[in-house]
Amino acid sequence: MSGLEVVGITLAIFPLIISGLEHYQHGRDTLALFRGYAKELKMMTLKLATEYERFQNTCEKLLAGIVPAVDLEDMIKNPSGMWDGELTAQRLQRRLHRSFSAFQQTTKMMQEAIMELKEELGIELNEPDVPKEKSVLKREVKRITLVFKRPKYQGILKMLSDGNDSLGKLLSSNLELEPRRREGSQGRILNVLQTVTRSIYNALGSSISCSYSSLHLVNFELFVPPLASRVGNEEALIKKLDFRITLSFDPKDLKGKRKTPWVWDEIALRMAELPQKADSSTKAMSTTPSKGSKSAKSVKFSEDRFIEPRLPLSSIAGSQMNPMDRLILPPANRDSNGTPDPLDLVDLCDALAKNRTRTGQCCYGYVTDDSATKYRKFGVYLLNCCHDSDGWSTVSLKELLQSQDINLFVGEDSKLSNQLHIATTIAASILHLYGTQWLPKTLTSENVYFMKRHGILEYNRVYVSKRLSDAAPQGSPASRPVAFVKNQTLFCLGILLIELLLCQTLDDLCHEIDPAIDAFRPSLLFKPTFLAQLEFRMQYAATDPIKQVVDHCLKCNFICVNPSLNDSEFRQAAYRSIVAPLQDNYEMSQALREEIEELER
Repeated sequence: MSGLEVVGITLAIFPLIISGLEHYQHGRDTLALFRGYAKELKMMTLKLATEYERFQNTCEKLLAGIVPAVDLEDMIKNPSGMWDGELTAQRLQRRLHRSFSAFQQTTKMMQEAIMELKEELGIELNEPDVPKEKSVLKREVKRITLVFKRPKYQGILKMLSDGNDSLGKLLSSNLELEPRRREGSQGRILNVLQTVTRSIYNALGSSISCSYSSLHLVNFELFVPPLASRVGNEEALIKKLDFRITLSFDPKDLKGKRKTPWVWDEIALRMAELPQKADSSTKAMSTTPSKGSKSAKSVKFSEDRFIEPRLPLSSIAGSQMNPMDRLILPPANRDSNGTPDPLDLVDLCDALAKNRTRTGQCCYGYVTDDSATKYRKFGVYLLNCCHDSDGWSTVSLKELLQSQDINLFVGEDSKLSNQLHIATTIAASILHLYGTQWLPKTLTSENVYFMKRHGILEYNRVYVSKRLSDAAPQGSPASRPVAFVKNQTLFCLGILLIELLLCQTLDDLCHEIDPAIDAFRPSLLFKPTFLAQLEFRMQYAATDPIKQVVDHCLKCNFICVNPSLNDSEFRQAAYRSIVAPLQDNYEMSQALREEIEELER
């Protein structure tokens, strides 16, 4: 239940009361009986209708941007049951913040007031519209005229008017503060995610310890961090996230013979909260040590134990830290003498190789970042696997752009939506991966990947790839620091967005504009002739808000002293001017797409 079901109930009652009053105004007998009260009845009906319209407008403002446009009108006109959704409730709570309870109670007061008016007037909800005997009609008219003579009904109308005033003020102030709260909450989430993703890298590095670790390719799925259901609830949100990673490596059988050329495993890592001591009833995945393998690298579990996950696994698409706002992350599950927990995976490759038949809700054990101030432990869940070397593969965005595929993003209807999804995912991920080993110093279309599974390219899932044996991330030669670029990372993001929107690499675009230019150089963006050609192409590829986002990336024209993503003020400005507009435009494109699909049905 959302807690705002009362809004839907009130929306449903208002028109029934108004309809009941209008019923008395039909027919000559009724008008003759009312005589001097006919005007009063019309005035009362008009006042109720006015308060109903005001209440509807408030509800429409409350829902705008929270529910799809195709559903909004139904939630206002036919509200029965549509206000009970859990996701809608979370978004409404986030929007109303501390005012949620006051909004709920004020609406409840309005509902009680209108029900009291119904009782005073003797109106039966949903009563059939049938002619009444004159004697019955006289009694009803007498009761209504007595109500008109009392000041009580005026007090009820005033309660409805005051309630609408209060709801309007509560909503207006919260809508005004919503962007600032969103930035603050997302800022806290981004700071913690930066720490957590760094720990994931370290934990994987220490657990992939086989002789072939240099051949392991780790694909980290990018995602847009969701907003917390309410400000201050960021810790609970982080603990529920699944970090999806696709691993490729070259396993060996027990005799050292090659089983398959390459094997792909898709896993989810989830922050773990474990008891201080392993309980004998705890269930864990079974793995048997390889012959000849060192005991330090084997994973010793019982034969038939597995760990149930805390929550159902969920995919992160996908909808905001001050050093003082540190979250309490789960400690390592270690004995007081420092002995590793028996569920710790010291050789992830070995554990996965022996249990690939079990996927879904079973936990294989835990990988741990021992270098963190507080241990960061992550449960490992196998989601999918592929034993065919040709079944799965990765394709870079640059390869796709160079392929000149007309249907690059699967049809014109979904092209803009897919482009904005990819752009939003990359931009948001840069903010929480900046400074970690996952992100290259200069991210280009060459570093962004998609998974291709059995011939089907998945545009809705974006990855960065990494070999854990690699040294510190290196920048692309085409994107090395330039003196007139304020922030190299955002500048490269701007270039990547241009390529994504134009479905063309800037190298190809440069050669198209001027055959004498063999490759793109950042300085070209500051030459009037080239810039005019680029702007001409961009005007057909992007809306004004998206072009402004690209401009912010290239120029970093924020009012900040330190143009570094390590600076919280600059990072907030980048979120406000780059990520948030991309996310808003993506959500609007999705809503528009849904409306078109609805009309085509």
